[in-house]
Amino acid sequence: MKQIFNGRWSWDTRAILLQVGDRILAASMAGQPHSVETIPDNNFPGHFDVYFWNSTTHSRKDAKLW
Repeated sequence: MKQIFNGRWSWDTRAILLQVGDRILAASMAGQPHSVETIPDNNFPGHFDVYFWNSTTHSRKDAKLW
């Protein structure tokens, strides 16, 4: 993941395609690990965010994305 953010963690977002079953959904992802880490020893300190059309952030419920 770090490679697509030029070798560093970043709050910048990138467009992604997410396949869920037979559906392909457009989304964006942030490249910054942060907050809660639930998978130990995976060399990723926290989690990252994926946003869909009209998503809200987990820190600001009124913030619309895209």
